[in-house]
This record gives sequence, C-alpha cells and structure tokens, in this order.
Amino acid sequence: MEMYDRQIRAFGIAGQKILQGLHVGIVGAGGIGSLICVLLTRLGVGRITLLDPDVVEVTNLNRLAGATWKDAEEGAAKVETLARYAESINRDVQVIPVQGSVLEEATQEYLKGCDVLFGCTDNQSSRWVLNQLANKHLIPYFDTGTGIKVGSDQRIEHAGGQVRVVIPGLGCLQCIGGLKMDIVQQELLPEPDRNVALQLGYIDGAEIKAPAVASLNGVIANLAVTEFMAFVTGLRPVQRFIAYDFMNATVLPYTFPKDPDCFACSPLGSLAIGDEGAPFPGELLVDPSSSKDQGETPMENEMKSVQEAIAELLDHAEQNGVPIEGDPDSQWFLMQRVTLGDVFSRPTSSIMVKFFGDNIDPVILIPARVEMDSNAQICPYFMAARPCLKGWKALCPHMFQDVGGDLLPFVACLCGFLANPSLCGCMGCPAREADDDQS
Repeated sequence: MEMYDRQIRAFGIAGQKILQGLHVGIVGAGGIGSLICVLLTRLGVGRITLLDPDVVEVTNLNRLAGATWKDAEEGAAKVETLARYAESINRDVQVIPVQGSVLEEATQEYLKGCDVLFGCTDNQSSRWVLNQLANKHLIPYFDTGTGIKVGSDQRIEHAGGQVRVVIPGLGCLQCIGGLKMDIVQQELLPEPDRNVALQLGYIDGAEIKAPAVASLNGVIANLAVTEFMAFVTGLRPVQRFIAYDFMNATVLPYTFPKDPDCFACSPLGSLAIGDEGAPFPGELLVDPSSSKDQGETPMENEMKSVQEAIAELLDHAEQNGVPIEGDPDSQWFLMQRVTLGDVFSRPTSSIMVKFFGDNIDPVILIPARVEMDSNAQICPYFMAARPCLKGWKALCPHMFQDVGGDLLPFVACLCGFLANPSLCGCMGCPAREADDDQS
C-alpha cells in the first residue's frame, strides 16, 4: 500500500480497496485512452482490459502515452505498447491487451465482465456499441471525446471536449441525442460497400484526420478519471455531463434527464436484456393496443431469406423492364431512376438498399447530393434537413410494421412513398394525420 499512501489520505483505505477490486475496460488506446490507462494504473485499479485495433505510427507520438520511436518504427500494437508501459508503472495492476475492434462481437466478450467502461474513440459507431453494451449489461460507461475546429487561416476557431457518463437506468447517449445515427450507419457499412457508396455519392466526402493535441486530451482524460474516482468511491455525486471549452477556459457541468421513451435504455427496450437479444421495438407500433385484434402481422409470417427475396426481385424486375440491379449474394440492390418529385434538386435518383445477414431492417442509402426545397411534400420520417443513410425503421416506422418481412411490397411501398407520401398506404402516420388536420 506504500505506493498509494498519498491518495489513501484523500479517500481512505476503503476507497483504495474498491479501486483494487475493479475491472475496467478501456476502448481506444489513443491520445485520451492511453492517458486514462496511465491514470487508472497509478490509482491502482486491479485489472484493465485495453481494446484497440491499431498500431503505433509516427504521427501518434505527439499524444500517445508510453509510445516511443521504436514502437512506431516496428508498428507495435497500441495495446501491447500501453500494457508494457502500464505494468512498468505498477506491477500490481493486471493489464489485458486486446488488439481488435469493439465493432466485432468476439472482442465485445472481453468487455461484458467489466465493472466500468471508458470509451475513448473518435467515431460514432463505437459509441453506439458501447452505449448498447452499457444498457444491456448494466455497466456504467464513461464516454470521452475532444474536437478542434481550424479555420482556413489555420487558426483555431473552437476546441474542447466532453465527458458523458451513462449510468444504466438513469439515461444514455441516445436520450440526449448524443449519437448521430446516420453517421453510425455509414461507419457500420462493410468496407467494400462503403467504398461503393462513396464513389456513387451516397456519402459526402472522405475521412479526414482531425487535429489532435496532447494537452487537450489530458484535460478530458483527467476530468473523466476524476469523475470515475468520485463515482466508485462515493466521495461525491458524479457529474454526468462535463463540457470543456478551450477558447473560454471553462469547465461546466450539466445534467440530462432520462428519456422515458428511449428504446436504448428503457425497461421495454434494451435495458438489462444481456445477450438474450433485442425485443421487438414496441414504440414503432401505430397503436399497440389495437394491433392485437388484427391477427397475424407480416412480421410473424414465415419469410424467404434475404438472398432469395433479392433474387426474386431481380427476376421480377427483368421480366417487367423495371430498372433494378443488384447482387443476391452480397445482399444489395439498386433502384434506378426512382421518382422523387419536382421539389428536389434531382427529380429522379438511384436508391441503394443493403441488408446485413438475415436482418430484415436494411440500410437505405439516399444520394448525399440530392436536396429538397423547404416546401417539399414528403413525410418528415424520411427526409431530414439533408439526405443521409437511414435504416428501414428510421425511414418510416409504419412502413416497417405494415410491410414486415416481404421484400417486394417493401420496394413498391418505398418507391411510391418517395414519389408521393400519400401513396405510402400507411395507416395512422403522424404526418398523414397532420395533413388531414390542415385540410
């Protein structure tokens, strides 16, 4: 205990024993994650699992704790480098390096037994996965991030960062709109499909490496570990949202309420379901009470595999001269010259639909270059301020319920819906009700 003498004087021997009994997972061994690992090692956290797929590069050395020129020259795994450094600081801490992505189910297994998770990545898809893991397995999750916006004159216009604490049952990132789901879906596309989508203009721009400075990472890492220390030892209530503004040199705490209708963290959604799987999203039903009287829904019908359905669709399209192409094995199809209406920058466009596995909720790709006028008469469930990737469920919850797993009616419904929302045939749609009220 000699190593911890000075901090024991701050939070007592009981607090130190709590730290030594914890298993903490850190996802992302970059600028913030490496500093958090070092801080937790010095605090004496008993076990740390490090998860990151990348290797050390020369451009990492300005902010990666424990990394050396030799590591960069040899292309050493970030997690291995950081594990060696942490163990050189504190021999009592067990560090488990895992070189892999949190998007892979196999690597997620390493995190399910953790007491606390830290998210230290720079993408939305990993945040979404960690938010899900936290809610499903009841693991507190500390989300961290920084950002620097630089103007054309190479001067910093804005910089800062945040720490957001997800305590299962009290609210999550989706409750506060802390996840950009269109970007999540873009990032989750397999690399070949993502490249095709970029080339066809379905995703705006290419990935650009963002500015990064070690001192800014250090502020966020220290704030996150301080809140972690307060949370696990009970020294004071944890601040669940802390924002740091570099330009104004301010650190401000915020509170955020739980959204009672949040599907990610409500008892009727993913909260505490573990590995049992996600329940049917009940909030997508138009009227759950009346749906019981309608007999079997399309969702309950036996459906063909996605490959069989796409093959049938392509055969049907060829026989009838419908401009649809695709690949059943890769589970995608492209609807060409879909009519959008005269209020769009391009009245006709191509819509790509991509399925994953046997999931009947595909990703629907709408060209990023398509723009609509403010007076466009189209359902708000479909188009936001600018087109983006949307899942079937996000496209129109009523379409998802009414069409179910039958692919051909889905395509017909989608094409009609794009051309004119009054043709979508969905009952009880809030947008339809709004139109009826105005008329």
